[in-house]
Amino acid sequence: MMDSIEVITSEQIPELFRNPLGIGDFGKLVRDPEIDVKLDKLLGSNPSAGLARSIRGVVMCLEDADPKAISGKQSKWSRFTGQAQAKRVRFEVAKINMDQLLNAATKEAALVRDVIDVIESLCSTYGAEAQIISNHIEAGQKYLGQTPDRQGSALAFDQETSRERFSRRLINLQAMQVSHAQTGQQLQLLKYQLIDVLDRFDETAQVLVPLWRQNMLGLGVQNHVTGEQLAMAIQAHENLRKSFADNLKSISVTQ
Repeated sequence: MMDSIEVITSEQIPELFRNPLGIGDFGKLVRDPEIDVKLDKLLGSNPSAGLARSIRGVVMCLEDADPKAISGKQSKWSRFTGQAQAKRVRFEVAKINMDQLLNAATKEAALVRDVIDVIESLCSTYGAEAQIISNHIEAGQKYLGQTPDRQGSALAFDQETSRERFSRRLINLQAMQVSHAQTGQQLQLLKYQLIDVLDRFDETAQVLVPLWRQNMLGLGVQNHVTGEQLAMAIQAHENLRKSFADNLKSISVTQ
């Protein structure tokens, strides 16, 4: 439970001045060391790098799975040399590989969601710590304002020395407060960037990928594809390719 400003001012600080050895620990944060490990790991890494690699693989695979590659009229020469058949084989293999690559990208997206959960936990911790620091600073300033300096005795000298130490401690807490605010802003910015990345990926994976699959399915099994079917497949393919390219652009912001 967080101590109130009133409790800190009326109980904790007077006790510090009676036993000034603890002044250096005034407002000290007690935290799980694992929090610092998580923070260092998070800020020193690129949480969306794995998702970016998977999406790049998808974009490259889409080049071979382009329905335009099999839409042109086959010449006698292309049939004779096997070029037409080779294009068809690359097309079919690419469609199969797409499923594997999309599954890999979905798994990477799940890892990004896990990172967002960690960030939210850290934001909660830093928010609580920031309030603790703020309460101690306000209580310390309030105490010093309410307690006048004493002069002319050994006791007064001890009190003045303690006041100086306490004032320096408040300055240190203010510096810590600034550092906490900066770290909190970094975490919030990273969280919103990753949420944007996931939103874009989910829109692509949940809307455009099923539409692409639906339009591409008939191209590999039908001997005769109508012009309308082919046009729809080409449009779905282009929409998917562009959307994943936009995904990569959004990810580059977090790198």
